[in-house]
Amino acid sequence: MSAPEPLVPDEALTSEKAANDYSAAVLTWGRGLEAQVDRICRWAVSVGMRDITCPAPNR
Repeated sequence: MSAPEPLVPDEALTSEKAANDYSAAVLTWGRGLEAQVDRICRWAVSVGMRDITCPAPNR
């Protein structure tokens, strides 16, 4: 199970720093999900799935 998407704090509406912190949190969250999908893709190839191309690890 993955972490839930970060919620927008009320302060993000009035504070540039809070808005930037939220943007960074969402970016980090999204990259984590992308890494999970990439690992699943590479696993599928390793067990014989054909005709798919996966990103290289640690890109």
